[in-house]
Amino acid sequence: MSGSTVAGDPSTWAHALVKISPYTFSAIGIAVSIGVSVLGAAWGIYITGSSLIGAAIKAPRITSKNLISVIFCEAVAIYGVIVAIILQTKLESVPQSLLYAPESLRAGYAIFASGIIVGFANLVCGLCVGIIGSSCALSDAQNSSLFLKHRGLQEHDIPLLWSVGVPWTCLPPSEISNPFLQEDPYVEEQRGNMDLL
Repeated sequence: MSGSTVAGDPSTWAHALVKISPYTFSAIGIAVSIGVSVLGAAWGIYITGSSLIGAAIKAPRITSKNLISVIFCEAVAIYGVIVAIILQTKLESVPQSLLYAPESLRAGYAIFASGIIVGFANLVCGLCVGIIGSSCALSDAQNSSLFLKHRGLQEHDIPLLWSVGVPWTCLPPSEISNPFLQEDPYVEEQRGNMDLL
């Protein structure tokens, strides 16, 4: 291989990535959004559930109060599913001749990045909610007056962590993700009028 490589050289990674279909990148991003979000929710439920069951041996009264922690963890998985549905709606059919156009590649990469970022934001959120829910269950078993103090922390933790992933949900705007939609005839007419000036 020569010292200088270009994107057109078939032996480079850039050439390989450009030849992968944008639909493949989009599908991987959507799958990661669901899969990693569910993994984060499961991890949080595992942490919270094991502490809740263990602490309920000493204080059975905490079981029903602390189930809200498990519900918060499930909300993380539901958020991942919602984002995947939103990203799925961004997909549009593109003619085969325009499949590897720069706009199509950019749209595929944008949906891929959105899915990755939202998925891993939900992984961290599920883990944090699980840890806070676990500490809430354990402290509530020791002293019931601490329940509301930890619950307030948990209720503020979830929106803060979700705010990391929310902007990435809307990253691919319709102009980027659907670059080949027919433009409005009125816009074309106005462009023609601008050329006359």
